[in-house]
Amino acid sequence: QFTKECKTWVVARGQKKGSQLRFRALPLHAALVFGAPDDLVTKILNAYPKATRGRDVKGRLPIHLAMEHDATEDIVTSLLEAFPKGFFAKDKKEMTALDYVNGNMDRKHMKKYIPMLTDAKVDDERTKWEAEKDNALAQQRVALKSDPVYMEDVVE
Repeated sequence: QFTKECKTWVVARGQKKGSQLRFRALPLHAALVFGAPDDLVTKILNAYPKATRGRDVKGRLPIHLAMEHDATEDIVTSLLEAFPKGFFAKDKKEMTALDYVNGNMDRKHMKKYIPMLTDAKVDDERTKWEAEKDNALAQQRVALKSDPVYMEDVVE
């Protein structure tokens, strides 16, 4: 219904021409920071799930903001289901979502996220390993093709 609006970045710069960004947020970011009701946050998330991948000016993802601003368990679950890898992402201060957990938040509910988060991390590491393996094999092929002794055995 309001997908276009949910994709719109709100930005603010300093008054001087070419100054750096002072503020950058999608509606999902704003809803989490300002404590919007869960049904509104859910509607925004459903309208534009990719907002979970958007970073604010400080490099924080919506999951960082949800943890920092004591979002409900339902909202945290929805954000993690939409983008589980975001839980491990670091912002510009090298902080993950877990680093933003407010002291008032009950951490017991985090246990149920562990399998989903572990799967996301394993998939990420598997992808990196596959890329490293492919690169190493390609380098090995090039090295072997330039080795005259190896090529003699292949030709014969």
